[in-house]
Amino acid sequence: MNDVSSEKLLDDWILSGKNEIYSRLEKKYDSFLHLTSKSVLGVMLAKYSMVTTTEKRIRFFGGDHKIRSSLDEINGLIDGKKTKIPDMLVIADDICGGIFAINNGFVKKVNVGNVMFLPYSALCFEDLGIGHADFVHWCMTCSYNDWLMNGWKTSENEFIDYKKADEYILAKLTVLKDLREEEER
Repeated sequence: MNDVSSEKLLDDWILSGKNEIYSRLEKKYDSFLHLTSKSVLGVMLAKYSMVTTTEKRIRFFGGDHKIRSSLDEINGLIDGKKTKIPDMLVIADDICGGIFAINNGFVKKVNVGNVMFLPYSALCFEDLGIGHADFVHWCMTCSYNDWLMNGWKTSENEFIDYKKADEYILAKLTVLKDLREEEER
């Protein structure tokens, strides 16, 4: 069997749909996550500052902050420690203010490694039941009509401005962290 690299997979997925990439060319990506090019997430962070998918409805965080916060920044990764929420990794948002994250124990009912979705108007994550690579593949090969047919909602309140979207995510993460700390007391 012929193994396909994560970079080749990601490139093929990007070309297969209406996706937009924002390249990083100026420096080698060095994350506190210690990811390699063997993972789709590692390749995304090394090659791109951001990737938009599903006809610009879903926006994946990348490896630097030229356009918007990097994945490291949005998650508060500093000196190998997470300052936002240690038990999940925010990977993307949708244009309506929803947040996508990989569970690392934050939600006990969701398998570790699964992608979760936090709708704009909610404070509880929904389990998408798939891992990161499958989620990226679905987003990159999904049309807006597929997106709607799979139960995703659209909204009149769309975060077009990346700075405002990042501020919203950071504020919502602070609320989630405060709620969790309150529950643990």
